[in-house]
Amino acid sequence: MKSSHSYKSLKALVDRFSPEELLGQFVLSRGAPNSDWPCFRIGDWNLAVESMLACIPITSNNEVVGWLLGQAIGPDHRVVVDSLEIPPDRVEETIYAHGGRFIVILPLAQRIYLDPCGLLPAVFCEHLKLVSSTPSLIPYEGQTQDREQLIRSLGITERNAMFPVGMTSRKGIEGVLPNHYLDLKTWKIVRHWPNQSLEPIEDITSAVHEIADLVKQQIEATTTHRPATLRLTAGKHSRMLLACARGVVHSMECWTAELRDFASILDCDIAKRVSARAGVTYRSITFIEPDEQDLALWLFRTGLGTGEYRGRQLLTTLRKELDPTRADIVGFAGEIARGFYWEAKDTPSTNIRSQRLLRHCCCPLTSETLERMECWRANASSQVIDALQLLDLFYIEQRLGCWAGILTYAGMVHSPHQAFPLSHRRIVELMLRLPADYRRSGQLPVDIIAREWPVLLKYPFNTPIDFSLWAKGSRMKLQELIMRVQRTIRDPRRLYAKLVGY
Repeated sequence: MKSSHSYKSLKALVDRFSPEELLGQFVLSRGAPNSDWPCFRIGDWNLAVESMLACIPITSNNEVVGWLLGQAIGPDHRVVVDSLEIPPDRVEETIYAHGGRFIVILPLAQRIYLDPCGLLPAVFCEHLKLVSSTPSLIPYEGQTQDREQLIRSLGITERNAMFPVGMTSRKGIEGVLPNHYLDLKTWKIVRHWPNQSLEPIEDITSAVHEIADLVKQQIEATTTHRPATLRLTAGKHSRMLLACARGVVHSMECWTAELRDFASILDCDIAKRVSARAGVTYRSITFIEPDEQDLALWLFRTGLGTGEYRGRQLLTTLRKELDPTRADIVGFAGEIARGFYWEAKDTPSTNIRSQRLLRHCCCPLTSETLERMECWRANASSQVIDALQLLDLFYIEQRLGCWAGILTYAGMVHSPHQAFPLSHRRIVELMLRLPADYRRSGQLPVDIIAREWPVLLKYPFNTPIDFSLWAKGSRMKLQELIMRVQRTIRDPRRLYAKLVGY
């Protein structure tokens, strides 16, 4: 059987697997339905949706005008389950009063909107007039072939690389970015946010309290329908989510996977101590060697769209060990609060070069990728007040929309009910407007934990507690460093990136 590591094109995966393996995905077309999945129709638009993805009608003046796919949590702190009313004069205001992982399709208005973080992604093909969840669902023809050279250069199967800002693994197929809508008349994406200056706020305490309350509401709404799991690590953000879940922990289970590296050893040790201190059900999951079929399906379900080495290695483990009837609570977007892509030398006036942004994607510098990044940078620069906010938008639109969101399709096999309590426009806005010094300190999750469940601060973050674990960690980190250096020397892509500094 062909190794999943040998896949250098999406076509090979499309030929191997059936669309029925694309759990929780969708395709929108004009004319005849493009799938055997359950189909919904408005005018000459047909929407086919795989059964694991909720499809909820959107109404306006008692008429069905579109669909909401995924899970959205409204301002009433409830999951939208029956229908969603969107007044025609308050479309974006209504959509972004909701948090969660969702996509809004409005065929009559000829627009498609993503959730605030793009965690239920969409791609489109102007030539074929198709919109789908991933490139795996769009037929191959002359203008939609694989970008084979770029796929090989990225090394998706071995590296945590990403296609930059809307590029996909196939020519003629583009991704919809967070903060943009897809105009179905012009088949172009149009930025709709930010639509006003994001000036720093002065009252940090009020912002912290509002963020904490919104996160709590998102978690409580999710657990109203089903019990949940939370991956607890030694880091700040998962512990912050646990603190915000204090009122519903009786229906939750925390877990950590035992990968073969020091990071997971430390995660398991700290998570076990924190859980015991809080009286929360916890278990560590023993690593199971990944099955070749699972590795290949991971690539198929993500449309060969992004790399995530550790996540792929865990797929078989989580498929066998996690309860798919539980909601899976994930902390994506928490890194917005600390300026994920900020470097120590960055100031509001720093010149953020496109080459640097490509380096953050682990993407090769070519005329095509550079042109793509230049276009994005020019567009985004007109919407922000300084270089730090430009990097923040890049995090949302690239790291979340073009990496984290794509990964959610791979996770449907073990977590059909994925919940992202930080994916909320108001939370994102507040995190972006926190003062720069406060954000650099990484203090937000600590302050939220102190407010919601201060006993969870008894243990440090990402730091060994006893000497034996510290000593073991030092040895393993040295070994990992040596291995990274060896990979860099062997891999011309890594070595070139280090030498030219992009």
